[in-house]
Amino acid sequence: MTHSSTLRLLIMVLPSSEDVPSSAADLLATGALDSSVRVWSRSQKKCLCVVRCHEDVVHCVRFAHDGKSLLSASEDRKACETVLVDALGSSHHVKCCAKLRGHSSAVKSVQPLSGEGRRRCFTVGDDGTLRVWDLDRAKIETFESLSSGSGRPITASIWMKDGTSTLVVCGDSEGTL
Repeated sequence: MTHSSTLRLLIMVLPSSEDVPSSAADLLATGALDSSVRVWSRSQKKCLCVVRCHEDVVHCVRFAHDGKSLLSASEDRKACETVLVDALGSSHHVKCCAKLRGHSSAVKSVQPLSGEGRRRCFTVGDDGTLRVWDLDRAKIETFESLSSGSGRPITASIWMKDGTSTLVVCGDSEGTL
């Protein structure tokens, strides 16, 4: 089984804590120009399921820290959380449970955030904003304009823990961090 259009990205989940099911280490996720996200088994060399929660090009796919859900970002101006209900077992079902809407243009990146016992993520996009989301409520917690009024699209992001703080680094279409 393959995507019906150009493959856009490939992400592999690796267990990073005891919260991640061991079967999750076998998973890959891909996003493509055909608006689909697919979850693959590396060992079986096959597609386990197709996620259809976007209407346009998928720019980014990330597994949540617990390996039980998948986050995706798209040209359709939204990010989605998909719970891998049985994708780790034998029936391979998924449930698109949160559609995160708020960006005024394409969402280029989505990143899970860990800590504080809360399920959160952040998104960045072509509208030059960063948004922190509460995944349980599918609501924006924090909104920040990052392009200093330039209107330049934010094209890349990463986060890291710095002691007790969370540091988010973003890059725009002009190469500015």
